[in-house]
Amino acid sequence: MTITLKASEIVAADYSTQRARFAELFSRIAEGSRERDLKRILPFEQVAWLDEAGFGALRVPQAYGGAGVSIETFARLLIDLAAADSNVAHLYRSHFGFVESLQWQDEPIRRSWYELAAAGKNCWKCIHRTRRKCARPAQHGAVLRE
Repeated sequence: MTITLKASEIVAADYSTQRARFAELFSRIAEGSRERDLKRILPFEQVAWLDEAGFGALRVPQAYGGAGVSIETFARLLIDLAAADSNVAHLYRSHFGFVESLQWQDEPIRRSWYELAAAGKNCWKCIHRTRRKCARPAQHGAVLRE
């Protein structure tokens, strides 16, 4: 017997798997969201939790060590994170924009950046520092957050 899944069923399965993976973490992030916002406390700890859990590697292709989730699954997870703490979700805007742009770069450039993102590094400042030409990580003062 052959089982055929529709694309929407595959995305849903991908989302539900990833949602389960991040559910507890999103709940922990939500717990202090209001206090951080009111007291202007920067969410360094929460970002570190997400990096450790591989959130920054969601859109990195599996061949490079990332989760390789679909754009729909990623968007749904980002909405879930924003429901927990919109400020934390917003911090990943530049990182994921940069990661998405890598698909149009040459292989050596893609590989060097994807591997860093898959290892939990964030490309917070990579876009504006490399706009003239896509650089290797050590060039043009590109800074990766540990």
